[in-house]
Amino acid sequence: MTAITLEELKQNTDDWVKDMNSKVDKLVEIPDTVVENIGNIQHNYELVTELRDEIEDLKQEIKLLKLMHIVALKEKELKH
Repeated sequence: MTAITLEELKQNTDDWVKDMNSKVDKLVEIPDTVVENIGNIQHNYELVTELRDEIEDLKQEIKLLKLMHIVALKEKELKH
């Protein structure tokens, strides 16, 4: 086993503490990112919901236009 001096032990401990502190700092930054992502996801969900509603409205309008077109064609046939 290799003998380690007190100075080397102190340096290794200091390095380990610095490493751990940097890892803890990174963990502290994660919640801000998570909060931002949650906000973005919620916003995207609201946009998708609005678009889904608009698509349903457009589908109904298309159905109505088709029926109006069919009625117009039937009236045209009856006149001839």
